[in-house]
Amino acid sequence: MDARIGMTRLRWLGTGPVEASPAAVKAEIAKLGFLRGMDAHTLDLSVLPAERRRFLATVGRRLSAQALARREPERRYPILLTLLAQSGTEVLDEVVQLFDQAVSARESKAAHRMRDYLTERGSSGEDRQGLLDAILAVVADPAVPDEEVGGLIRGDLIGWERLRAAQSAALARCRAIMGIWPRWRAPTGICGSSPRRCSKR
Repeated sequence: MDARIGMTRLRWLGTGPVEASPAAVKAEIAKLGFLRGMDAHTLDLSVLPAERRRFLATVGRRLSAQALARREPERRYPILLTLLAQSGTEVLDEVVQLFDQAVSARESKAAHRMRDYLTERGSSGEDRQGLLDAILAVVADPAVPDEEVGGLIRGDLIGWERLRAAQSAALARCRAIMGIWPRWRAPTGICGSSPRRCSKR
C-alpha cells in the first residue's frame, strides 16, 4: 500500500482514465514517470511471443497485490516484468492520446464560443445599422427643423430605450475586446464608440 496514492502501485497502474482532462493527463504522466524510473521502457521481452506477453500482463492487472505475492517466484516475477514492460508502452500511448483529445476538446469549445460570438455580433451589427438608418432618416430630412431633430430621435420615433440599448451593447463590446474597463481615454474607441463612452465612469 502506497500512502501517497492511497492504493497499491499494482492497482494504480491498472486504473485507467475516465475522461480526457488535464487532471487525467497529469495522472498518466505520473504513471509514466514511475515506470521510466523503474526502467520499464528498457525491458526487452522479445523472447516471449506477443500473445504470451499480453496474457501475462492481463493476469498481472487482474490479480491483487496480495494474490500476486502468494504466487511462486517463477510465476510472480515474469508477470511483474511483463506488466511493467507492457504498461510502459501502453501508458505512453495513453498520454499522447489523452493530450490530443484534451487539446481537441478545447479547440472545439473555442470554435463553438467563436461561432456564438460571431452570431451575436452579426445580430448586434444589424440592430446598430437599423438604428443608424433611422437616425439618418431624421437628420438628413430637410423638412425636419434642426431644433426638432433631437426630440424626434429621443422621442417616440426612435426613443431613449433603443438608444440606451445600443450604448449598452457598445460598452459590452469594449469590455469583451479589452477584457476590462479601459482606464485611459483613447483618441477613438476600440469598439467604434466615442472615447467618452469607452472610458471608465
